[in-house]
Amino acid sequence: MTRSPAMQPKAADSGLPAPARPVATGPVLALDLGASRIRVAAVSPDGRLHARADARTPGAHGPDAVVEACIQRLRGVLDALDGEARRSLAGIGIAAPGPVDPRIGTLIEPPNVGPGFRDIPLAVPIADALGLPVVLERDTHVAALGEATYGIARGVRDFLYLTVSTGIGGAIIANGELYGGADGVAGEIGHIPVDLDGPLCGCGSRGHLEAISSGSGIARQARM
Repeated sequence: MTRSPAMQPKAADSGLPAPARPVATGPVLALDLGASRIRVAAVSPDGRLHARADARTPGAHGPDAVVEACIQRLRGVLDALDGEARRSLAGIGIAAPGPVDPRIGTLIEPPNVGPGFRDIPLAVPIADALGLPVVLERDTHVAALGEATYGIARGVRDFLYLTVSTGIGGAIIANGELYGGADGVAGEIGHIPVDLDGPLCGCGSRGHLEAISSGSGIARQARM
């Protein structure tokens, strides 16, 4: 819910308009939904941390359990805020594993969160539960915008952001704009095939970079 003035979301090549991105003036609740952990923080636009919480992602228990865990962690951080911070909250920003549909706030089919995660609404149930506006975006997009706004990529107009964790992901900033490509998944290098006879990837294909070189992939090979 914050952005560098130079960082504007670029519309997909399909010609559809990019979803609006509000700019926060007060604190926001930030939710990072990962395959292993759920992390929540209340943060001001200047980066000041008000409160935080985290918990294990209950992916094995299905989508409903994960959505409920997100709501409970958000409520916990909300309850920890003083009255002024609560009154000035701008909304909730969610970073989640791709692919996602930011226009309707849905997880399309993240490969590493758990079974049954296909077309799962996340933004709407959280907005309904907490009564705040919600923006959902792919986690690597959010991280790239964070680096461009606060981190090592400030002032850099062209760069590739990479992350290696439970999975492998990426995001592309081109000419100061977040680039998603025709289908919104540009930069997701984790699903490039590098060994057609390699291990099974969480997406169902074999030999993807993520299946071999991610944290979970390396751990799996070490156990063999």
